[in-house]
Amino acid sequence: MKRFAGVLIVLVGLLPAMLLAQSQEELTNEVIKAKKKQIVGANMKLTEEEQKAFWPLYENYQAELSKLEDKEIALITMYAENYQDMTDEKAQDLLEQFLAVDEEALKVRRAHVKKFLKVLPAKRVARYFQVENKLDAIVNYDLARGIPLVK
Repeated sequence: MKRFAGVLIVLVGLLPAMLLAQSQEELTNEVIKAKKKQIVGANMKLTEEEQKAFWPLYENYQAELSKLEDKEIALITMYAENYQDMTDEKAQDLLEQFLAVDEEALKVRRAHVKKFLKVLPAKRVARYFQVENKLDAIVNYDLARGIPLVK
């Protein structure tokens, strides 16, 4: 997911990182987005014709993932704000919201797999989603290290 942007900022120090200036956040977002696109491009090995069809779909997919990342960042922020005095009710609410975002992400992935399959062979589409999953795993690992367990 597009977690690269705001989530990595949160990882820098969870609560203190939320106080970073907007201009710093935007700079970080752009750097991370640029690297992700380079990684995807290097791993896809697309022909010129495939590139013309792939990159617009990629940009659209990333834009949709960005909306989901905003929701994830909001959930992380809520968790951070409630961490010290987490109640069962708040924990349940956060769980429900997390599951809803996860379900929405699956719907977005399924819809975009269909779109990618219209312009690329299935093996290339599978490769692209493998790259996405590997990048997500890196971000999720950092998240897991940076966010304390519920008390």
